[in-house]
Amino acid sequence: MENKIAVKINTNALGDSICAIPTINKLSQAYEQPITVFNDWSHLLVDHPSVSEMKLLNDSTEGYKIHEIFLTQGVHNNLKKHNIIDIRQFHAWDIGISLTGDEMNCDLYCEKKVEGLDDDNYIVIHPSKTWDSRTWSKDKWQELVDKLIHMGHKVIVIGNDVGQVEWNDDEEKMVSKGIIEIKGGINLVNKSTVPELRWIMNNKALCVITMDSGILHVAGTTDCNIVQLGSSINYKLRAPWRNGSQDYKYHYVGGSCKIFCGSDMKYGLREHDDIHGIPPLTDCREEFSEFECHSVVNDVFNYVMQLKIDDNSVNLKYTEDGKPAIEIIGNYENSYNIEFIDKSNNQLLHQDIINNNMWTCCNEIGKELIIKINGKIFDNGNNNVLVKINTSSLGDTIAAIPYVDKYRIDNKILVSVKINPKYVNIIKDSYPNLNYVDYENGFDKIIPINYNFYSKLQEGFALDLGYKDWGYIKPKLNIKSGKRLIKEKYAVINVHSTAQLKYWNHPKGKEVRNNALYWTELCTMLKNNGITPIIVELNKDWGVPPHFNGLPKGFINKIGRPLKEVVNYIQHAEFFIGLSSGLAWLAHALNTKVAIIANFTDKEHEIPLSEPNYKRINNESVCNGCFNDTKNVFDSGDWEWCPEHRDTDRQFECHTSITPKQVFNEIKEWI
Repeated sequence: MENKIAVKINTNALGDSICAIPTINKLSQAYEQPITVFNDWSHLLVDHPSVSEMKLLNDSTEGYKIHEIFLTQGVHNNLKKHNIIDIRQFHAWDIGISLTGDEMNCDLYCEKKVEGLDDDNYIVIHPSKTWDSRTWSKDKWQELVDKLIHMGHKVIVIGNDVGQVEWNDDEEKMVSKGIIEIKGGINLVNKSTVPELRWIMNNKALCVITMDSGILHVAGTTDCNIVQLGSSINYKLRAPWRNGSQDYKYHYVGGSCKIFCGSDMKYGLREHDDIHGIPPLTDCREEFSEFECHSVVNDVFNYVMQLKIDDNSVNLKYTEDGKPAIEIIGNYENSYNIEFIDKSNNQLLHQDIINNNMWTCCNEIGKELIIKINGKIFDNGNNNVLVKINTSSLGDTIAAIPYVDKYRIDNKILVSVKINPKYVNIIKDSYPNLNYVDYENGFDKIIPINYNFYSKLQEGFALDLGYKDWGYIKPKLNIKSGKRLIKEKYAVINVHSTAQLKYWNHPKGKEVRNNALYWTELCTMLKNNGITPIIVELNKDWGVPPHFNGLPKGFINKIGRPLKEVVNYIQHAEFFIGLSSGLAWLAHALNTKVAIIANFTDKEHEIPLSEPNYKRINNESVCNGCFNDTKNVFDSGDWEWCPEHRDTDRQFECHTSITPKQVFNEIKEWI
């Protein structure tokens, strides 16, 4: 029997162990199979695709082909100097390889939910105590926490000092590590596991603040913002790689000294008279009275504060008498330190602290200004953007709005949007940070977004905004429901659409369109099961003469009601059933259960099938999906458009083949 392939990571340190993952991935790829890992932190590799088995460092290696990594001796027994080598490459070199930037990502899959955290933007701090050059003082940690709490932030203190050790060059032995005691915030020291910390970072944290530590590398396996504090080690040798970059959601806050003496060979040469030596990392090699490489509290605080701008928009405007003003728009509760500075002499002209949905202005007119918000220079270049949704359709507008708002958030700018004015009142309160306009003049940039026949409905709008990696964002209309107007249980029915192809057509064809026979049969089934059908269409009849589409028999007539009233009917309904239409999207955004009868589009074109409380009723055994087929071009001027079977007995079979019984069976669990 062949020996199993394994890697042995010769370290007890959490961060160093995590940084072995790129090398594990390379070995797994080379052997074309998952491999065994020997390391005391190997349990963190649960569900990792490159790992088949997890063993402790001192477990027997009999029966395994071992690749040892994190060795201190390199070629010709020269010392591998961890202070000057990228910590991920430190592992890789032991198997004779180097890693490229796109291979340096450290991926973990262990995660465990933590109950009782009621906020989504905690600031997580790791006040570790190791050797002096990479230990931020207790006074600095406490000052930072006090400032953050004063500004309304919630802080979580993490760390583990039980059994935690690291190598000390001065003492030439493993020494215990500790956690600095901090007052204020939620204390999770020695109370949380790595899987729990990863869950907090991914789901509940605005950012993680830490020195070069194991927690830095835990955070590097998440999507959380990372703030690394300054030390004598060159941060580029330690900063996590994510998405092929060390800059992704990462910021290094260094001190005034930027020589990184701990990572400079000349200091090792001075100490050991040989380049193959590591300088002591416990004190300052330049013999300054304090570690000037350490971060200044205000620099860390200002950076964290500007992170909070991400969810609110910043708008530079002018008062009626020409004074420059900064306005913060958005519902994310935060405070902002606004500074207006004369660019010619760096003189502070005006300073104010405001909250979101407030503004402040400078009394000086005609000066060239530098504007700082929470310590960061505000750049207003090309920020006056209009997104023009080129459709009058209610459904298309509702589907597009979440991505317009995402564009605002991702670009940290005020975005104006032009939509059909009939829909502004039902949308603006749910997406209040967008600026709704009915004009197109005076913008730096106009982005038209259009319905795309050959993409998923929302995806087409996202592509026009530059989002190539589209993921569905459910639209949400947070409209307070009014008084229930119908006492009995009811369902809202949607019969009409904008082309005959979209209707629930009957096999008898044009001659019975005015009777809506399928809908009449379904209404009877619903009433027999205690559900009253109501119809909220804008028009009684719709289509082209002489064969108009009519309404079914046996329903409550709410034709031609204002959109606000239609919203209220949908909100109180047991469910909505209709066509691929604007009313279906409206019901979906209102969190009402939605079923649509749609077979002319691709089954994933409208709302994803994975969405809860959504059903799409179709029949793939007949002609279907022509609307999104690239060989077809929809002719909106041809009401009877059917590209495959026009003027045959198969015209519109996509929908004539769907029976009322099939529809009822799909929705009966909602009754």
